[in-house]
Amino acid sequence: NQVRLYIRDMSQTYSFKLVLLGAAAVGKSSTVERFLKNDFLEYQQPTIGAAFLTQSIELPDCIIRFEIWDTAGQERYRGLAPMYYRGAAAALIMYDIADRQSYENAKTWIIELQHQGSSNVIVAFVGNKVCFFVPVRACVAAIHTHTHRSIWRSSVRFLQLRRKSMRRKITVYSLNPQQKLVKMCRKFSP
Repeated sequence: NQVRLYIRDMSQTYSFKLVLLGAAAVGKSSTVERFLKNDFLEYQQPTIGAAFLTQSIELPDCIIRFEIWDTAGQERYRGLAPMYYRGAAAALIMYDIADRQSYENAKTWIIELQHQGSSNVIVAFVGNKVCFFVPVRACVAAIHTHTHRSIWRSSVRFLQLRRKSMRRKITVYSLNPQQKLVKMCRKFSP
């Protein structure tokens, strides 16, 4: 324990603001729950306004602290969003792959974020609830193709989340190799 405390005292801590944007019921809160608590709930209460959560991950060279803003997807809260994504290092813009309207909504979030957010923000365009549907490959391929033809092609990463994988443990290491994460932390840290 003493050695661990000493290492912690000697290490750097990097904080990153992460915001989740998208329509109601696309899986933003479930994704956060899975990341923070390694838990998947079939039903989540709708978020009111936004929820603020933190997660710290210890790496050999540093501690990464995520400041996570899980925003409400209901239209009545849309005007509050700039307050949450201002200063964000990264944004997950989520949509339900079976709901075309949530996809259209997600596209408007990307455009808004590009116009009003930081120019350095890392954006991931996340198609969620993939495993609910059999003809998923065609649906995802069509959306993926359309997305890459659009104006944000070069600055947005495209991800798919499956409900099954939400039941398994997700670690930051499976999403980003440890060394890349440390490198990113140092690169974007003030």
